[in-house]
Amino acid sequence: MNMKYKRGILAALFCLMNFAADGFAACPEGDILLQKGMEKQAVKAYTTCAEEENDPQAQFFLGQAYQNGKNGLNTDLNNALFYYQLAAENGYAPAQVQLAKILSSLMTNNETVILETYQQILKSLEEQELTGTQKTQIADRAVQGLPPYAWLLLAADKKENKWFLPAGESSDEEALSLLRVMDKQISPADKKAAVRQASKWKEKKLLQTAKEVLTEQEYQAFYQTLYPTVRKPDAKARGQALMYLKRKIQSFLGQGTPAG
Repeated sequence: MNMKYKRGILAALFCLMNFAADGFAACPEGDILLQKGMEKQAVKAYTTCAEEENDPQAQFFLGQAYQNGKNGLNTDLNNALFYYQLAAENGYAPAQVQLAKILSSLMTNNETVILETYQQILKSLEEQELTGTQKTQIADRAVQGLPPYAWLLLAADKKENKWFLPAGESSDEEALSLLRVMDKQISPADKKAAVRQASKWKEKKLLQTAKEVLTEQEYQAFYQTLYPTVRKPDAKARGQALMYLKRKIQSFLGQGTPAG
């Protein structure tokens, strides 16, 4: 799978700004071409938006197209998983739900070949998205991906808790009903592990966004406030640091006054 994908939180934030302004996915060229019935050209435009501009809605569109064999594309579950993974990593709830459903089905049916390819996709994306510093920080962590239950937890999380994610405050109504079903299918130990993994995923995304939006000095202060080395975290100081980051993001998106 030879992709030109370029990982970038700021690029996704630009997409979010466009999306918030007009209520549509940030790939107008693809939308127009699709409306004209020019499917091949539309898919090319969506692919550019998905890979070079890191647009979550375009990524989700391609995931659906490959999964269902739509818009002139042949059914290809590996490609579907690739694009769903991109959108899910950006925090796009519908993609997180779809990814959870596919992975759950593959695990239930012991589709080892597809699951192994999925692990290769994860490793490839992980290597592309990390800076040198981040690679060092997580060098001892194997790339495993989140289990279906964790993706559903993230998709079902309240919209107001997702302000730092590239895809913004997205939601999916199906997530809660699927969680109730899966609650009866997994062990308490697996559920506890998934909750912990979902929490770590959000923490990682928060730090990635902070790293992009804040200056180096601001980021170091932010990190030390959230993860002090010689004392317990201060709840008030943590809240203030998170609010500062939120204002910086809003300022970047043109939604508020610059944080001072």
